Amino acid sequence: IYGLAYTIGVLVFIFNDAIMGSFTPWTYQHLKEGRYREIEEKANYLLIIVAVIVLSLTLVAPEIVWILGGDRYMEGGWVIAPIALSVFFRFLYSLYCNIEFYYEENCFIMIASVVVALINIVLNYFFILKFGYIAAGFTTLFCFAVYAFSHFLFSSFVLRKHTEEKSIYNNKFVLLISVLLGLCCSTIMTLYDCVVVRYVLALIVIGIIFTFRKKIVVMCCNSHDKIDYASNSQKKTIDFVLGLVW
Repeated sequence: IYGLAYTIGVLVFIFNDAIMGSFTPWTYQHLKEGRYREIEEKANYLLIIVAVIVLSLTLVAPEIVWILGGDRYMEGGWVIAPIALSVFFRFLYSLYCNIEFYYEENCFIMIASVVVALINIVLNYFFILKFGYIAAGFTTLFCFAVYAFSHFLFSSFVLRKHTEEKSIYNNKFVLLISVLLGLCCSTIMTLYDCVVVRYVLALIVIGIIFTFRKKIVVMCCNSHDKIDYASNSQKKTIDFVLGLVW
């Protein structure tokens, strides 16, 4: 059950990795040229897009589980929301990691990885024994959030060391969207038995995406056309998603 739910939850990884595969070299080039505000602006847009994808997946999680696994897997729907939300924090820590990689401060990445891995092992040991496999989704979420926060701290130190900047991202906006997304996903989970309410919310999300679809596509295309992609598959993934939105 957990395996199916986890697989569904990490569907966002596909789009996430395609974005980062293209956004990372673009970020490196702008760091080299000192064009920090452009990085901040694009990062804000991308965070919104990833947050909307996570929110959309959370809204229809029970239906996806039922379609792919049937009634006996329905309990796994409770794992999808925290796993999908952890993908958002995975994307977030990737943004901060870019700074550490660019300035070759890889020791901080190693420190954060080891510490968070140990935390994950300890949390899984205690909470899975007490609450079952569903706890694994929430421990994963917590660890990714800690990982993102640790890289926020490390990247700030690296930036102050190598530049005069404290941050190249709007950290207040990052905190706001992280909190709002967490609250929205938590609220949606309490509504899993209220099918009508969830469908209404899903229609609202679709309506918002449709209303602002041109702005989203224009923003993405402005970055999309200027990027040298690491692979054709990444470019095709972005092209496919932009086509769907348009």
